[in-house]
Amino acid sequence: MKKKILSFVLALCLIIPTTFALSACGNPPTNLTKTQYAQAFEGVTTNFNNYINTQPAEALALPTVNETELVQLDRQSQMTRMTTACVQFVGFLKNLCDNETFEITTDYQQIQVIDDTYPSHIENFKIKIKMSYNTETSLITSEVFVEDDSYVSYLVFDILFDFETETLEYFTISGYMGSGPISNSNVNYFMFQNNTLKILPQTSTNFTTYATAVIQELNTLNSIEWNDNLPDYSEEYLSAMQNNQ
Repeated sequence: MKKKILSFVLALCLIIPTTFALSACGNPPTNLTKTQYAQAFEGVTTNFNNYINTQPAEALALPTVNETELVQLDRQSQMTRMTTACVQFVGFLKNLCDNETFEITTDYQQIQVIDDTYPSHIENFKIKIKMSYNTETSLITSEVFVEDDSYVSYLVFDILFDFETETLEYFTISGYMGSGPISNSNVNYFMFQNNTLKILPQTSTNFTTYATAVIQELNTLNSIEWNDNLPDYSEEYLSAMQNNQ
């Protein structure tokens, strides 16, 4: 189902032709080390934080887009702040890769973090994570499912990073964030490229189909039982949240 979601979104947006995705990466590696994963994740957080914290002297030129429903977001919009929260999770993934005890596997890994930033409201998150690398498209895909007593989120990060030039080409965020009854209104799709952030509007023609697919995958992950004695990576989590505030 994940592959169907990503294939649908990429086909819908018609933004990155296959030839661009392949040529942009030069000679991509055949496999990634934890250091390379961390390098790509840092590329996402660094570029996006620069985007948020730097005001351009003049309006940015939009990339050429044909038949797309994506629209550009203002830097100060609520949806941009939501994207910032999502990017914090990429910082968390980088910190995990920097930890010698964390190993990347081919299946979902289950971990926990305790957020005690506010002593009066301590949160215990259970997290399912899977990182993968597609040697044909050079895309790094990372899935993150998070659950606590009243909140669930399911995020899919697609990252195209050129390891030869050490530059970020683009990243997308597909997924669900919210509390209460699960609904399409909490589903979003963001794309960051050429220092521009865009979103798939919920009023777009195919949004309902996309949102339904995302929620189906969320429900699938939600149905997988949690293991006992989950390893704790609170330090890596809190460091990512604090460094991106």
